[in-house]
Amino acid sequence: MGAAIRAISEAAATLDIGVVEIHGGIAKPAIDHPVHGILTGQANGWTSSFDFIRDLTAAALVRDEGGLAWVNRLNGKPFEVIQMAPGAIQATYDAMTREPSYTINGKVEAAQNVIHLRGPFGKSPLSLAREAIGTAMMLDRHASNLFTNGARPGGALKFPKTMSEDSVKKARAAWRATHEGGDGQGRTAILYDGAEFEAFAFTSTDAQFLENRKFQILEIARAFRVPPSMLFELDRATWSNTEQMGREFLSYCLGAVAAGAGGCAEPGAVHRCRAWPLRCAVRS
Repeated sequence: MGAAIRAISEAAATLDIGVVEIHGGIAKPAIDHPVHGILTGQANGWTSSFDFIRDLTAAALVRDEGGLAWVNRLNGKPFEVIQMAPGAIQATYDAMTREPSYTINGKVEAAQNVIHLRGPFGKSPLSLAREAIGTAMMLDRHASNLFTNGARPGGALKFPKTMSEDSVKKARAAWRATHEGGDGQGRTAILYDGAEFEAFAFTSTDAQFLENRKFQILEIARAFRVPPSMLFELDRATWSNTEQMGREFLSYCLGAVAAGAGGCAEPGAVHRCRAWPLRCAVRS
């Protein structure tokens, strides 16, 4: 999950972004526009544009309310953009038209001063994939328990004669002190009084959960629309299909992120943000 979020948010932040001015359908670079410096240098005094775009995208991937940021204007022009702490910016929607309105710490804020990057259906991919992610977490816990003797012990000591409870406790403590833990692993076992050690082997069911863990990677990749190869699941990766999946990631994943940012454009704006090879509109 974390790898998918990083892949999308960092890829979005590394796109070559610039501002163009559009007149008569012709676009030309507008490097003097204040938004250009915000998107290519510093979003504000303590956040680079890379960090801002990465964190805004990541917020839209993990929170149902999406990624929200405030545009601070000076003399009517954008001066800086600030991604507020979660919950600082509240978005509400008209019951009929679904038009959003915003408040910052309880104070109404004009929509043109808010950047809002939302997920599909009003849900983040994290919420949409909660079942797959929950299963993957349970498999991780099972794997941890399995290999720390919590889910299945490594073997059993067998004694030919009956032992008292006190003798069993002493035998167990002596075995653990000698053979378990980082210092005791690999030592030669010496058994007395006809004792035998019987090792337990993994069953086919124990081994199958490893395949289940791989399948959950595919489920999470599908939910975030990230190629499995970008999550280092390379079982079926080849030179040709990896290249094609990279193109699909650019078109169907990053393209959706850029289009979502384009929804923040002001009607009739003549300045646009261009992210090569993607394009998106932003408030100017």
